[in-house]
Amino acid sequence: MFAVASSVRLQHHESAIAALNRKAADWRDAEARARDLERQKIADDFHDGPLQCLISFQMRLVVLRRLLERDREAGMSELQMLQDISVRQLRELRNFVRSMRPPELDGASLSIAARRLAETFQKEAGLAVTFEGDGPIETSPEIAGDILQMIGEALNNVHRHARATRVAVSMRKVGRDVEIAIDDNGAGFNFSGSYTLNELELLRLGPVSLKRRARSLSAEVLLESKPGRGSSLKIKVPILSA
Repeated sequence: MFAVASSVRLQHHESAIAALNRKAADWRDAEARARDLERQKIADDFHDGPLQCLISFQMRLVVLRRLLERDREAGMSELQMLQDISVRQLRELRNFVRSMRPPELDGASLSIAARRLAETFQKEAGLAVTFEGDGPIETSPEIAGDILQMIGEALNNVHRHARATRVAVSMRKVGRDVEIAIDDNGAGFNFSGSYTLNELELLRLGPVSLKRRARSLSAEVLLESKPGRGSSLKIKVPILSA
């Protein structure tokens, strides 16, 4: 009987160890997937931001060299333009570095942190930004961080490409979701109409990194573009489990 009991206990311990090993393997796999996803997000952000700036700068350098060979005065004028571009690109790189930092919640609710983000963007970008929220919104730090990253990505996209003078950000909790709207009066995208996340991915339209982050949050996205009259981005993110 003692031998049987010892055998049963041994089998139980072996089963428990095997279960723990499986869980550890699952955790390692999840960590690896999260790491790969974050690398992809950083690569997308870099492609949409600093890389495009550097490509533009390199092309202008080619133009400058050719101008200097033919017309020194025109070349000097182009050089001044390149200096202005370099100042803007330095600002873009600083914005990119800032966007890569984890959003600082400091114990604040999502809505308060989003308001701070909008205020900081207004100071640094020089655009008029309004923020409307209907009270504190609480969710997990992970979801809040991703939502703030999406808002930051959308604002930086407006700053880089839209030539807007005003941006309006709103956030409200509706049931188990948080609904975010970002509207600007800029040039809009180079397409017209309203598109869902699935349609944007199918047509390869809109910011890549923002789409990836929205997909990871199981968020609904609606992007409306009115060329010459601005754009509107609406995001609905589930923040509470059913």
